[in-house]
Amino acid sequence: YSAFNEGGFPSLLADGSDIPKSQVKKLTKIFNAQERKWKAAEKEGKDCNNKEHHINEDSTEIISKNHVREERRPSATSATTIDSEIIVDEGDLGRLHMANGTFGGRQGWEMMSTGPFTHQLVF
Repeated sequence: YSAFNEGGFPSLLADGSDIPKSQVKKLTKIFNAQERKWKAAEKEGKDCNNKEHHINEDSTEIISKNHVREERRPSATSATTIDSEIIVDEGDLGRLHMANGTFGGRQGWEMMSTGPFTHQLVF
């Protein structure tokens, strides 16, 4: 989309032409559903904050904590500084390990490929 109104709703297609009525209707339906979800989540968040579950930190404390985290983070080494090649035995790291059970609900697994690749699962 190339243009949006003040509410964030698209008004023109990428090529600058008007959006067809059917697409406007579909986008309006999706947009309104998303607004309802957003308002419900926002209301739920405000309710949680009213129940003493809010953060009492000001922005300077948060910034100082982030600065400390950055200092503790190990510095990255460039590939040119490594003198010798390290060979790591991967062992079984290349295989997919699956475990039986529900683990709190359905967990989907999707594998997509955009090229002429072959995927082989070894169990």
